[in-house]
Amino acid sequence: MGAVVATAEHVSGKIVRNYAARLPKKLFWSLGNRMIGAAFHYLEQPGISGMVHVAAFGCGPDSMTGGIIERYAHSSGIPFLNLTLDEHTGEAGVMTRLEAFLDMVRWRKAAFGS
Repeated sequence: MGAVVATAEHVSGKIVRNYAARLPKKLFWSLGNRMIGAAFHYLEQPGISGMVHVAAFGCGPDSMTGGIIERYAHSSGIPFLNLTLDEHTGEAGVMTRLEAFLDMVRWRKAAFGS
């Protein structure tokens, strides 16, 4: 699709902990802390044009962390896609949503230069 992908695994644990500590209250879930810390880190990096959060349907921690990240992405002016998957999610539907999101991000960059 022509996009550069950066994941939470690309961010060191020390950086993740420093950024996750910005939350008013520490999350109980270690994966949630990792996702939020990495997202906060990426939101401050130049060149980030959009953010995708992949969550499992019915997972409370995924839902909560996704909501937190979405609010921060919105306040940073970064487009955000919350992609929720379950056992019925087909590859074609996921690809369509990702392609549409990338099209929107590219349009936004062309129109506004950000």
